[in-house]
Amino acid sequence: MSAEHSPALCPASAQKIIGGLRHFIAELDELARDAPARWAERITWVTVTAEDVAGGIEAELIEDGSARPGKPH
Repeated sequence: MSAEHSPALCPASAQKIIGGLRHFIAELDELARDAPARWAERITWVTVTAEDVAGGIEAELIEDGSARPGKPH
């Protein structure tokens, strides 16, 4: 389903997803610190992707007026 045809995510669900991603990112950062270099690079790639997803969801919330930049959601 493309973004143009998908229903909007309700703000409460979006915040749960963002919170879960932030927790996941923190865990990955911890793993990357202790991982061998070849794994740390892969973990970092996943972390960056998760950060991009969380940032995109936050941007959509701000764009549709469900959240304000710089304010807790």
